[in-house]
Amino acid sequence: MSCSVVKTQVWLWTMDSITSKVINVSHLRQFHAHLIRNSLHHHNQWVALLLAHCTRLRAPLFYTRLIFDSAPQPDIHVFTSMLKYYTHLGTSYVNEVVSLYQQMQACDVQLATFVYPVLVKSVGKAGIVFHAHVVKLGIDCDHFVRNAIMGVYAKYGLVEHAKELFDEMHDRTIADWNSMISGYWKSGNEAEVRRLFDMMPERNVITWTAMVTGYAKMKDLEKARDYFDQMAEKNVVSWNAMLSGYAQNGFGDEALKLFNDMMNSRVQPNETTWVIIISSCSLRGDPVLADSLVRTLNQRQVHLSYLAKTALVDMYAKCGSLRTARKLFDELGNFRNSVTWNAMISAYTRVGDLKMARELFDKMPERDVVSWNSMISGYAQNGESAMAIELFKDMIYTETLKPDEVTMHGRCQSVFEGMAERDLVSYNTLVAGFAAHGYGREAVKLLSKMKEEGIEPDRVTYIGVLTACSHAGLLEEGRSVFNSIKDPDVDHYACLVDLFGRVGDLDEAKN
Repeated sequence: MSCSVVKTQVWLWTMDSITSKVINVSHLRQFHAHLIRNSLHHHNQWVALLLAHCTRLRAPLFYTRLIFDSAPQPDIHVFTSMLKYYTHLGTSYVNEVVSLYQQMQACDVQLATFVYPVLVKSVGKAGIVFHAHVVKLGIDCDHFVRNAIMGVYAKYGLVEHAKELFDEMHDRTIADWNSMISGYWKSGNEAEVRRLFDMMPERNVITWTAMVTGYAKMKDLEKARDYFDQMAEKNVVSWNAMLSGYAQNGFGDEALKLFNDMMNSRVQPNETTWVIIISSCSLRGDPVLADSLVRTLNQRQVHLSYLAKTALVDMYAKCGSLRTARKLFDELGNFRNSVTWNAMISAYTRVGDLKMARELFDKMPERDVVSWNSMISGYAQNGESAMAIELFKDMIYTETLKPDEVTMHGRCQSVFEGMAERDLVSYNTLVAGFAAHGYGREAVKLLSKMKEEGIEPDRVTYIGVLTACSHAGLLEEGRSVFNSIKDPDVDHYACLVDLFGRVGDLDEAKN
């Protein structure tokens, strides 16, 4: 064997060794630099590998596209790797995926059948349009293509169309059964889920996990736990499903007990597990438990993602460890998102440090309705009523909300109606939207509906409804709302004065 061949094999072995150690985006960039130094960064084999790492590590889109664009003549593996990356981003990049597909055709890349399932899943609901396309190509009988199409129908509420495909199948796979079970869970049809589950010739861990997740989302944790306990085999997704069910329904203690069982099993926790457990510790609000969890993370040398670190900020904030929470918050730097900012703002308002809360609020690169509500409530709950009403007016008059959020009355209300569970914050959010655009009657109706559902309006709710009445010129409705407030404060009076002033009743305003 020649010396050059040996050197090449050694180099490839070294690169494989480096690849296996890539556990975060920083490592990926270093690996990328190695390839660039050896002029291999534009080779399809290495580009596809880099893109696979980008998907696994959730690398930024701009960086991933940079890698993809470095391939002068991308092959089917490079294109497929890029499609898989878009799949994990959700359905916000349909145009980019379609453009990529068109680029594949323009490059005369021979499209293999295995590309189509990835393509269908990458474009969300728009994947339905590919049904006719794959039928035309004659590949609709392929198990993976068929399951992808059926899965799109089931996932996006067209479960009856999925059932038609399912009923036509003579060689159903477990994946086909699982898609139907997931589809019926999504449509809330528990009876059909149970019927299919009992009919299945065989089940796998995905089937059982779907049952756990379905019942957990229905808040039937007893049945969820029953299916979980019956599982002969559990993977990390199964454990996370049950842990999440407990945590999201407020049973933090149960989640922590189950986590101890998991630690005693052979299944190793992943990033999602740690986020759930950190959130469960947040529910407890116990600083001793929080410190114990962090020690465990350090002992196990767990590399936390930015999402998990955001959960840590929230945990420390709710446990009263503001100094530690702020330290983590500052360390996150440009990776802070609205959840991180809101957690820190809420922490400061809870302890009455309105100065620090407002300082962060003013520095936020982009505020959402939770940010405004947190700050307004902070002022209100700490006796700063004048500042609360002033900030509320700022939100209405100066905040430019995105067209697909509160400003679009019809869409906003449809999103609200679609919520499985509505709380005070969600009601106040919609009320604020109505107030901002003068939908007075809608705000008054929402107040009535809120009371019917047993949710007690707070002072912020009444400020929003009165402001909506003021903007719409609804004097009698506003007066009636004001009279229904048990203990109106100066802000409510200010809203009423504003209402009288707008309709020209200056004498009442003066009184």
